[in-house]
Amino acid sequence: MITAAEQKASAASAREALTAGVFGARLTDAHWALITQLSDVRSQDAYDVATATLDRINKGLSMALPKLWVHQTVPVADVGDFHTGASFPLEHLAQVYALNKARCPDSDYAVHFGLLRMEAVKAGWVDTSTQAEIIFVDPLDDDVALRTLEHDLATFTENIYQVRTLAYLIPLIAEHCFRTQGHYWRTDKAEAFRYWVPLHACLEHSPRFNLPPELLYYEALHWTGPARQMQVLLAQLQLSRLPDALKTMASDTPASMADLICTARYIKALNSDIQKDKFSKCPAFDKFDLIKSVAAAVEKDPFKYHQLHFFYGVGPPTKDELTALRDATKAAVKVRSWM
Repeated sequence: MITAAEQKASAASAREALTAGVFGARLTDAHWALITQLSDVRSQDAYDVATATLDRINKGLSMALPKLWVHQTVPVADVGDFHTGASFPLEHLAQVYALNKARCPDSDYAVHFGLLRMEAVKAGWVDTSTQAEIIFVDPLDDDVALRTLEHDLATFTENIYQVRTLAYLIPLIAEHCFRTQGHYWRTDKAEAFRYWVPLHACLEHSPRFNLPPELLYYEALHWTGPARQMQVLLAQLQLSRLPDALKTMASDTPASMADLICTARYIKALNSDIQKDKFSKCPAFDKFDLIKSVAAAVEKDPFKYHQLHFFYGVGPPTKDELTALRDATKAAVKVRSWM
């Protein structure tokens, strides 16, 4: 487990990272008090608030929209609906494409990068009220933007409908990674695998899209942000548009809650009198109901119990909920050490 001194250093590092501009956040003392409280009750080392918050993107990769962007935010339930794109004039989409093609950090992939961002706009991901990584820039000449898009689409050899599907799914998968891992991306093969597995679970056919993992899963759509991603996910849980894999993953909890959740599931699985009699000798036997009830609350609203809940735009647990979480987590540790 992380020592008190290490945890204090971790929080200090996190404060520096966040106030430097992660997701454009400027945290109050109240926010930091809550992070400390949630850190106190976390049950394993898999989630570290310092490394979790060092997830900021180069300002040069911000999502660019032309100045005087006047489109209303697409309702969250409509994000990803193929009919949504019809509400954007072609010249506006061409501006989005041309402006962001130029922002790709690797010119070899600029067309794919620009198209993915344009399709994300068409899908309805833009919500300037929650997305700090959107910047407004001087537009190009409309004729230049349109000719650029026309030329590149004429030479684009891949399926544009696949680009549209990826633009819808990847932000939702990214949210799951942020929720359960505490960050969006770290440059290693394991990170790409965390995106690859749910993406393949959502698609009938393996995607073929010529973007390196870091561009595809991280830099192209990082601007969509946790708040919009969460809102879309929750609004679409009953819609057929949302793949079943993402519906199943919607209740997955932060990594810091793993001991609590696993212990609660184990307790629920005790289905014989012999097993129950054995566990009656456990020092935390009288806390079994508390462990199960708190775990159920976390699974019902994992966003509220995230250490960085404010990035989701949601309120924190109440004092009573934090007290219950602390007691249940301590009891869960006792159960697992006794097993």
